[in-house]
Amino acid sequence: MGESVISGGDASTKITVVGNSVLVPVTLVYRGNQAEVQLLLDTGASVTMINTEIADRLDMHVESARKTRVQVVGGQFIDARVVTLNSLTVGPHTKKDTRITVIPHTDSRVMHDGLLGMDVLRGFKYKVDLDKQLILWE
Repeated sequence: MGESVISGGDASTKITVVGNSVLVPVTLVYRGNQAEVQLLLDTGASVTMINTEIADRLDMHVESARKTRVQVVGGQFIDARVVTLNSLTVGPHTKKDTRITVIPHTDSRVMHDGLLGMDVLRGFKYKVDLDKQLILWE
């Protein structure tokens, strides 16, 4: 079964802007478990990632998930796991049966739960209003 997208219109989404960082509320569902997370909007990230702390909240058993290596800022490669979510909802849009990458949680000072990458954002039209702290979906 492949990924499917349900678009729910053009509602706006309240975001949090901290310095140059845009934090977006996202709902993840995995095997009946749900987590509300804050993902950093990252148009430079090709895939959406969550940290292992969020994976634990969703009761993912990532040790049995497919292994991968991802390149992070600074150019280094880290080991990660790929898991298929039941759904990921951002704003009025829901992606079903979408893959997400789980990376080790290494810095407790980080204010977000992962990265919202282009694999989710591709195909959606949106504008970020930093002053009003909104994503305007088109």
